[in-house]
Amino acid sequence: PWLPRAAAAGVGALAVVGVVTAGPLVPLPAVLAVSAVVVLVVLPERTRAWTAALAALAALVSAGVTPVLLAGGGVTTPIAVWGVGEAGALLALTVLVARRAAALGRAAVAIAVICLAEAGLMVRVVWPESMSNMLLTTAYWSLGAGVAVAVGLHLRSVDEAWARSVAAARRTQRLELARDLHDFVAHDVTGMVVQAQAAAHVLAGQPEVGAALKRIEEAGQRALASMDRTVHMLRDTDGEPAAGPVPPRVPTLADLPALVGHFAAMGPSNPRLSVDHQAAAASGRETATTAYRVVTEALTNIRRHAPTAARIEISIGCDDGPGAPGPPHDGGTGSCLVVVVANDRAPAGRPDAAPAYPVGGAHRRHGLGLIGLAERVEALGGTLTAGPAAPGTWQVTAVLPMSPSARMPAGATSATTSEEPWPPRTR
Repeated sequence: PWLPRAAAAGVGALAVVGVVTAGPLVPLPAVLAVSAVVVLVVLPERTRAWTAALAALAALVSAGVTPVLLAGGGVTTPIAVWGVGEAGALLALTVLVARRAAALGRAAVAIAVICLAEAGLMVRVVWPESMSNMLLTTAYWSLGAGVAVAVGLHLRSVDEAWARSVAAARRTQRLELARDLHDFVAHDVTGMVVQAQAAAHVLAGQPEVGAALKRIEEAGQRALASMDRTVHMLRDTDGEPAAGPVPPRVPTLADLPALVGHFAAMGPSNPRLSVDHQAAAASGRETATTAYRVVTEALTNIRRHAPTAARIEISIGCDDGPGAPGPPHDGGTGSCLVVVVANDRAPAGRPDAAPAYPVGGAHRRHGLGLIGLAERVEALGGTLTAGPAAPGTWQVTAVLPMSPSARMPAGATSATTSEEPWPPRTR
């Protein structure tokens, strides 16, 4: 980021020139005002919440320096020269505050302080003229402050109108996508399910074919349920629930045994599922749902790239922090939910010697499924990595944060396989 560095160097050079030419006090308010403008312009997103506070601080320093300079002998050439720059910076701050302050109330307070500083600056420049001349000069320069406020408020209204238009366009796109999913994709998938049901009825005397058709039917039903959730999410805009039936339940870690069982029934692999019950129960809803998505995507990739994998291990547990890779510890006291899916054959085209690396960002070697999943994991403050963990082994690891109350007591873990019921029947 060269721009912040260049801006800092420019402000530093301005401060050095001011100290050399006019001493430390005269250029102080001008340098601070310019610094505030530079920070707000160069780092707009990071400083939006502090716009009014930064501007008010610079203005308070300017107003405080005025009586000190007046007591020191009034206007001099350095004071006048630096006063011009200070006035310009204060007007720029007025525009920025009126445009970008998070709340109009804070903006009004900051602008009032800036106007006080500008009035003091005018008094500083014309001192010791008569009171009437100082009032006229102050009133004349107040017109500039009024114009700055008007410009800032106009730009603020333009920004808000643009944001509303973008939100409306996104909402329209979401609704169009929801309609397309409902009218076309869901229709085709429903047709596939109906055909599978009809074929199962016709071939009722062939158990193996009937079982395969039953799995196809169930997969289609799950796809329709997932599509219903997606359509409902797309229609649920602006924080208002969309009209229509209640969407199906979102799958969580409690649905992993069923997912693993379906995967095992559709191929030669027999995955082993190991779950830390208390860690799973203590994880938040979003964390549990995301962990389920991680396992789903990993199993989908195994089915596509390593369908003959003989060993597939899925482990859910907790760990001490987001930086610890590998499978979760048994009996740990972690604050992160760790999801690990490993199989004994690297997907086709992936070199075994390559190290595991974060998914997303600059790493675009993955498909869109893992990249989208990485964005979801990162939105929760977690990490997602994928790559060979050892020669001939491919591993996907997700580390998801849990609340502090989710820390596990030592020794409070247990494991299940895909054949064992989980969660416990007592829950």
